[in-house]
Order: sequence, then C-alpha cells, then structure tokens
Amino acid sequence: RLARDGKGHADGANNLRNRAGQQVLQLRIGIHWGEVVIGNVGTAERLDWTAIGDVVNTASRIEKNCPPGEILVSTDVRDAILAKRPDDFVFGETFGIRVKGKRGEIQVCTAAQKGG
Repeated sequence: RLARDGKGHADGANNLRNRAGQQVLQLRIGIHWGEVVIGNVGTAERLDWTAIGDVVNTASRIEKNCPPGEILVSTDVRDAILAKRPDDFVFGETFGIRVKGKRGEIQVCTAAQKGG
C-alpha cells in the first residue's frame, strides 16, 4: 500500500511538474521481504535511524532494475501478498535479474493494485 500511495503521489507531482515545464521524476520502487536490523547507527554526534541487512541490499538492487514508474517485487513478496490478499493485486510475469552479491538470479515481477 505504501509503494502504491508513493507512486500515486509521484504521479500527481509529475503532473504539476509537467505543467510547469519541469523535468518529471522517474520513480522506481523495489520491494523484498525478510528480517532486518533496525535502529540508531552512528556516533553520539551523528545518529541515523536505519535498516541494515541483506534484505535491504536486495531491495535496493531490485529497485535499480525496476523500469521507471513501476513497482518491482521479489517472488517472496508476491507470494506473501497472494497468501493474505489474493484479490487485491495483479502481478506480471516472473523473470530473473542478476544482482551484485548474489550467486544466482533473483526472481521478480511487477506489481499493481487491481483497478488502480
């Protein structure tokens, strides 16, 4: 839902930017599923709230392979959504992408809300 809402806000911002003659934003969203470490990282002078782990890196690499204006999800995410909300989303064909740090391909597909 967050990715869909973010995409909707970006579309609205792009409509305004286009009317103003400005360059449109090229939003790409990549989503993966798993456990991460979340918390404050850094020193007392500079603390950042962040998420760390293989899942974060994999999501970032999925996003880098995502076409502009799309939402690209791992098959782990797709399967979790289909188990809980099978009637809410449509998924494109599954395909593999090669990413840094992984031996084999990661299976991914595009995702969109039905009727949206």
